[in-house]
Amino acid sequence: MKLKISSFFIFIFLNVYGQSSDLLINNNSYKQGLSYDELNTACKKYIEMMETETYQLYEEKTKTFAIKMNNTLINAPSNFWDKNAFLKWLKSNIKNTQFNTTEEAEAYIDDMTSVSDKMIKENKELYDMISRATKEQIIKIRKPFFDKTKYTATSKRD
Repeated sequence: MKLKISSFFIFIFLNVYGQSSDLLINNNSYKQGLSYDELNTACKKYIEMMETETYQLYEEKTKTFAIKMNNTLINAPSNFWDKNAFLKWLKSNIKNTQFNTTEEAEAYIDDMTSVSDKMIKENKELYDMISRATKEQIIKIRKPFFDKTKYTATSKRD
């Protein structure tokens, strides 16, 4: 369960620091959402993206970061999308992680963000659709991620 929670926080964390921050922070009240066909296309493109080398590198780095953080993200400040606030919190909690220094953690975050940005650039059409999707549609598009995370967390307990 802790891996599932950490993966979720890391997923949000990267999206907030990466180019896709607008996808999670934007107010959905003005969005019309995607058409039925666009939603189906986005769902297919998301699955295709998950099979790419860049996505798999992103996922590997995300998992490694979660492990190195020792589940401390659960106690992260609610404004962790503010990089300065997050780094201040991280500095006072670095001893609870597997990082040796705040600088090492920040470099790792920057590397993850770089991979995330590359993934978004390689999947521009998908992320353009996600930016127009409602929150409910984003959840449906990213369902394979959540299903995989659920399976991974469940299989780790066995």
